[in-house]
Formats: sequence, structure tokens, C-alpha cells
Amino acid sequence: MDSSIILSLIGICISLYAISSPSNKRNLQAKLSIINLIFIFVIAISLIITIVLSGYYKIDINIKYISYGKIEIDLDYYYSVLSLFLLIIFSAFIAYIFFSKRILNKNILLTYLRNNLNNSNYGYIISDIDEFYNNFIYKHKEFIERAEKDNPIRKYLENPEPELTKSKIIINKIYNYTHRKKIRFSIKYRNYLYDLLTNQYFTKELGEKNPVLGVKLINSNIHIYTKQNYVELFLKELMKNKNSILYSQVLNNQVNIPFRYQLVPENYLLCAIFKDIHLAKKLSVYKPIGDGVIDYLKGQKILEDDVNNMNYDDFEDHVVKSPIYIGMLFFDIMIRESIENNIKWHMWLYYFPYFIRYISDNISYENIKSGEFINLYERYIYELFHTMKQWVMRITSHDTKFNIDLEEENGRHENGNIIKSTVIAICESMDIITETKNIRDDFIVYIFNSMLNMYFDLILSDNPRANSYGRVYVSCITNRYPYRSYNPRLLELMNRALDEYDMPVIITRKNGHNVFDEFREKINSSL
Repeated sequence: MDSSIILSLIGICISLYAISSPSNKRNLQAKLSIINLIFIFVIAISLIITIVLSGYYKIDINIKYISYGKIEIDLDYYYSVLSLFLLIIFSAFIAYIFFSKRILNKNILLTYLRNNLNNSNYGYIISDIDEFYNNFIYKHKEFIERAEKDNPIRKYLENPEPELTKSKIIINKIYNYTHRKKIRFSIKYRNYLYDLLTNQYFTKELGEKNPVLGVKLINSNIHIYTKQNYVELFLKELMKNKNSILYSQVLNNQVNIPFRYQLVPENYLLCAIFKDIHLAKKLSVYKPIGDGVIDYLKGQKILEDDVNNMNYDDFEDHVVKSPIYIGMLFFDIMIRESIENNIKWHMWLYYFPYFIRYISDNISYENIKSGEFINLYERYIYELFHTMKQWVMRITSHDTKFNIDLEEENGRHENGNIIKSTVIAICESMDIITETKNIRDDFIVYIFNSMLNMYFDLILSDNPRANSYGRVYVSCITNRYPYRSYNPRLLELMNRALDEYDMPVIITRKNGHNVFDEFREKINSSL
């Protein structure tokens, strides 16, 4: 019995260790507490005592039975059952230790994670955090605040009193001393998470190997400053990778509900970002996407053969793979959510004129052909204008939830009004494409015709609020402000767009002819 129990115990431990996950193996020490070690020690001693007593009674004293009243139990059977019972308890406890995702010694795990970060073992870190997420990351706020929630100094800073008394200072010192371990851990923990989540190489590997964990970290309650920096890096790395979940989920999230996009659970990244548009604003999610598009366009500028200047029979296959298109769709989802939630900030939709400026610098034509779009860059310009137009047209609907007042019917910025900001962005973009000599006139006139449709829909709408934004559009085009120089080519091409405009579309509408003539008069008077 002696050898069989020992061999069984060794075999069980080896088997459990072999089938446990690599993270559990690496962090076994962090899952053990002093109580666990004492329990293991007690069970081990009990097994040893059972084995020793079995041999002692059987060999030295030659006792074969144990009597309980009239009942006699075979000594071998008795100690075999007892040993089996202890072996089962020991095995069950060892299995619990190996497979449990509960970390009992977080300081040890934090030390391991820090060492892996210093050694650039990002794969180990991703695996370990994923394994112990609920017990280590999910409770981040608890770790940080439990050492501070009763701190009288902190309470004083939140609710200042005339003066901080000596007694409160003494209480604070006592508190800091009695909670010194928790305070030290909370500081180490906060610093580690910041160092980890703002590490570019970690966020890149995280996006490639375990994007689900990356999104869980966005949803976690880590410190807002750490989260802001992490989200910027994480989205930036996803933007660089055309095979990332950002590309696939943005393309797969095109189910429309009235005006907005439906955020389906399968697109968990977009749900995490836009489920609370106020948090998205605070996290500045527009920055890594907008910067990513600009970085891409800058990179294309230095190439001898820019694929975006080529003519393709099927534009769609090439457009959907482009960072420009993905960035535009991301902004489209974000701005629509912002409009419906009355966000009083333009959410940096002014990235769109920047996109158009860099595209205008890059665009060139191998040979001019007739057609709607000569190359991909023209298609992107059209899509950018069309997307902004759709945002503005939301104001024509009587069921819009957007209720931010328009302060002035002119081209002066009102950063808290996202519709007016869009109108200004459209006019700035019109300036950009007419200031450059790279874009053909026919295409510019085509764009201007689309913008004329927008203007006439606004000014002829039965919604007075829409009429006001139509007047903002005219003011932006005809009145120059210090930040915008006089642009005669814009006005000349607008006149040409008016000449080529499909008149039956406008003259069949009430007051349409008068509105058309008034608009032309304002353009001509500005020349």
C-alpha cells in the first residue's frame, strides 16, 4: 500500500500539471496562499502518518483487526480506505489549484508580469491576463480604491473644509501606515498597467493574437487616463493592419436603422467603442483613425506608383480594402451616433477636409477618360462629400433628436453644433479641391452639383431649422473670414455647376426657380 499511494499521488500531480494551461503552470505560485500551503502540509502529514501506522500495527505489533464494539474491521482495509479518502481530498485540492483562475497572491503575479514586460514576452502577458482577467483586471478599480476610499485626506480634497485639522492629519498617517501594503500594491499595479497598455509593441501583438482581450480591456474600468492612451495605441495598430477586426467589423456593420447604424453584438469592437458615445468622445477615438488615414496618404505620396491613381474596372473590390474608406465609415458611424445623442462637440469631423487635402496633393491622372470616376482618389473624394452631405440632411427630418440651437447663420465656428461644423467642413473641402490644380474641372463640377442638391433640399425644406443651415452654407461660400482666403475658382466652377444643373429638378418645386436665381445672384456678386 505504501508505494502504491505514493506513486498514485505523484502520477496524479504530474497528470494535472500536464493538462493545465501554460498560464496556470507559470503562475502556480501566485495561486497559492499560506492557508493553501498549510492545508497541503496537513494532508501530506496525514497520509504519511496513515502509512506509518499501517505498517506499525501490522508488522511491529502484529495487529490485523480494529474493533469497534462488536464490529471488527480488517486493518489493511481500514487504512486503505483512509488513505484513499485522504488521496481524493489531496487530488481534488491540487486540481483546484491547477485549474482555478483565482489569484491569491497578486504581488507575485504582478512581479511575473513586470518581468515579462521588461523581457518583451508579450505573448506570455497576453495569455496570463486573458486567463486571470476576471480576478486581476476586472477588479482593477477595487484594487486602486480600496487603499484610498477611507483616506481622510482624499475625502478632504473631494469636499474641502475650512482647514485640515491636526487630528485629521494624524488619522491620515495612521491610515497610511496600517494600509501601507495595499497602498504600495495599488501604486505598483496602476503603474504597471499604464506601462503595459501604452506599450506600442504590446498593443500591436494584442491586436494580432487576441483582439477579444483587447476589446475587453476597453470595456474594463481601468483608470481613464490609462484607457485613453491605450485605446489610441490599440486603434492605431488595428488601423495599420488590413486584416484586423477593425476592417472586418466596420465593413460588416452596415445595417441601417433610421439614420444610424445598428451595432450588432458580433461587431464587439464597435459595440465597445460606441455603446456610450459620451465615453467615445472622452477617449478621443477619432484621433487614431483620422491620424491613421493621414499617415497612409502621406505614405502613398512618396510611392512612384500609387494604386489609388489607377483606373479599375471594378472600383468596389479596391475601395473596401482601403484605410481611407474604413476611416470614413468609422467616422460615419461615430458622427451619426453623436448627432442622435446630441453630443455638443464636432468630434473632429474636420479630419475630412484634411483627408481631401492629402488626396488632392496625391491625385494624378495617367490619362483623362470620360466617366464618373477616373481613379480611386476621385471615388474617395465623392464618398467623403456624400457622407458629410448625409449628416447635414438629417436636420431636414422632423423626427431628428438633434436639438442643439444654431447661434448664427454664418460661417463662424460653433464647435458645439455638429451640423453647422459639417456645413463648414463641406465648404472648406470645396475650397481645397478648387485651390489645387490636380483635380479635373469636370469632376469638381460633378461634386458641386451634389452640393447644390443639398443646398436646395435645405432651403426648400418645410423644416425652418433646415432653412437656417441652408443660409449657413451660402454664407460659407460667399463670405470670406480671416481663416479663409478669397477663392475665385470655387465661385467660377460653382457658376458652371449652376449652368449644367438639371433644372427640372428645381423648377418643379415650390419657389424653386426663385431660390435658384437668388443663389446664382449671390455667387455672381461674390466674384
